[in-house]
Amino acid sequence: MPRGFFSSGENMMTPWILRTPQAAPAMRLICFAYAGGNARMYAQWQAALGPEIEVWAVQLPGRGTRRSEEPFTSLAELIAVLSDILRPEDQLPFMFFGHSLGALIAFELTRHFAAHDSRLPDRLMVSAANAPGRRNRSRGLHTMGDDELIEQLRGFNGTPPAVMKYRELLVMALPAIRADFAVSETYQYRAGPRLPVPLTVLAGRGDPLTSNVQIEAWACETSAPCEVHWFDGDHFFINEQEAAVLELIRLSVAASSANA
Repeated sequence: MPRGFFSSGENMMTPWILRTPQAAPAMRLICFAYAGGNARMYAQWQAALGPEIEVWAVQLPGRGTRRSEEPFTSLAELIAVLSDILRPEDQLPFMFFGHSLGALIAFELTRHFAAHDSRLPDRLMVSAANAPGRRNRSRGLHTMGDDELIEQLRGFNGTPPAVMKYRELLVMALPAIRADFAVSETYQYRAGPRLPVPLTVLAGRGDPLTSNVQIEAWACETSAPCEVHWFDGDHFFINEQEAAVLELIRLSVAASSANA
């Protein structure tokens, strides 16, 4: 199992991380995608954020160049592997950013680091996700047949139109999508110590999968400040509001650097 891809100064190659190394970054931003998502969703962020923030997009098995690999269906198993791969071994400050399922992964990975005395992220940024203790009931998406699952996906507005248009492409993507839904729907929240990590919560005003109460409940997971920022848009506001999201990330990095 690969270990410690935070090693400073090394041009370490791994299928788990898509990145363009920066010469002297002040912060590392580690990003996790939504269910069925691909690390490529963050492909444009490096150029937009500039050389002071080095973007690492985590690529899970079962998608992109890792399509032939078996995807994870258990969050606990995924966290066990990610904690080994992403354990910090250099001194560069880092932040986690996760959208939807990616937010849950980022949260539980931070809790794992805290429980094992690993260095923690300077900030946890969670997007389009209810607080882990206030999640919606499972709809059993990972147990649905292909046709039923495809119909459900049409209402999510997250699958690219080009994929939704051609059933062959969609069927190819279904194993990773179904596996990710299994990761989410079999997750069982367990209350634990509050994280000593600042939380920034991003949410869409028109997201039918979240509510004010469920979003505000993130404050219960940290002993540090928790900020909630609302954006116009649905569950995938991150696409149409990308410029505003990136500006919030810049401001969060600046705040973390000022408090260092």
